[in-house]
Formats: sequence, structure tokens, C-alpha cells
Amino acid sequence: MSYPLRQGAIMKSLSRRRFATLLAAFAGLPAAARCAETGARKIAPVSPVRRSDDPVVSTFLRAITDEETIAIYYHGGTNPGALRRFRPISIYRVEDGAAIYAHGYCQLRGEPRTLRLDKIRLA
Repeated sequence: MSYPLRQGAIMKSLSRRRFATLLAAFAGLPAAARCAETGARKIAPVSPVRRSDDPVVSTFLRAITDEETIAIYYHGGTNPGALRRFRPISIYRVEDGAAIYAHGYCQLRGEPRTLRLDKIRLA
């Protein structure tokens, strides 16, 4: 299921420059190309997460609102437990009741990444 992009709603909360940056990030995601090459399962967002009692999710939501980069330890990927600086763009679930994911820019890798929030510890 896909949701139409409502530019008016997004533009009210974001500056034009930030909106252009986000749009460019989504348009050229290298992760999508890697999924096609490797046959990996593609993650398609189903429902956005807007609030949570979980401290990690709450921190990510606040970082999105304030356009901040946060320090985290990610216990997944090729370098488990590595300290990363991550600037989240969106938080969503793939299915109702399933794991929560964050999409954003990882300074360690220098490119957009999707991280599973239950594998994150705040620094």
C-alpha cells in the first residue's frame, strides 16, 4: 500500500531546503538498488509512528521534530555495537504490531540507512 505525498502538509512543518533534502534522499536511495541486486527483502512502510512510550522511539521522534542528529549504538548490520551519529527522517512500522524502523542519514556510513529501533541503544 502506498500513500500519496502531501506536499502542503510537509511544507508547513519543514523549511524548503529541508524538504528538498528529504525528497532527494528518498529519490536516490542506494538501499533499494542493493535489495534488487542481492534479492534482499525490501521494507515498505505501512503505518507511520507518531508517538510512543518507548524512550528510544520518543528520542527519535523528538530528533525528527527538532531536525537533530542523535548518537546511538546500533546492534545490527556489519559492525554491531558501533557508535553512530544518525539523523532520522521518518519512523514507521511495516505491519501493525511489528518492529519499528527509522529511516535517516547515518554519518558513519555516509548515506541513508534504515535501522530497526529494537536494535538501538542510546549513547
